[in-house]
Amino acid sequence: MTPPGTTLQTSPAQSGHAPPARPSVDSRPAPSTAPPTLTRPDPGGAGSLRLTALARIDPKMAAAVALRSASTRLVQATVQQCGVVVYNGYLFYRVRMRAVNGIGVAWVDAGTAQEKALAVYPPVPADQPWPESDYHVAKGLKGSLRVALLARVTPAEADAAALAAVGGGALLRTRLHGTGGFLVYTVTIRTAGRALKSVWVDAGTGEILGTASGFPRAQGPLPS
Repeated sequence: MTPPGTTLQTSPAQSGHAPPARPSVDSRPAPSTAPPTLTRPDPGGAGSLRLTALARIDPKMAAAVALRSASTRLVQATVQQCGVVVYNGYLFYRVRMRAVNGIGVAWVDAGTAQEKALAVYPPVPADQPWPESDYHVAKGLKGSLRVALLARVTPAEADAAALAAVGGGALLRTRLHGTGGFLVYTVTIRTAGRALKSVWVDAGTGEILGTASGFPRAQGPLPS
């Protein structure tokens, strides 16, 4: 008989309740899935190449072109975002619009002011991400702005600067693109120790903007 005021301790088997399962512990570090980030996100120094300054048309004109193109498919559309991007080696304005009956993404040539593609989607809540809309936009037309001709730093110069920054290695890929509103090279290198390094080089000045382990996943698989 249990004395008054005494708590009876029972085993899990006696109580009929199994103890909570202990989570398995994996001592191995989880692989990083985050893309590398710049040490200094915006180049922005004297001599850096701002994408909007390279474009021949301004955002207001690009927005007007996109709205006119979308007028037959979107009702009461308004522009939500309008910015210069590098796609397929050329400069475009990507114009994102929201309307009563859906949302739209237009690509406007930053050199000719021609609308090259328009995608229309069902309505999406304002707190949800925009749908991906990467198209094989027409390129190479007279008047289009090819970024390889706009960069002051050549790919070979960017490669040399990147190799010096990581102590040498094998070049895997060099890509000219927009980052933080500026024109930048990303150079991917396999070092002598077989590590992958990404190096960002300002396409206007040749300055090293940052380095990171790994490579931008958006670039696709690297050669072995």
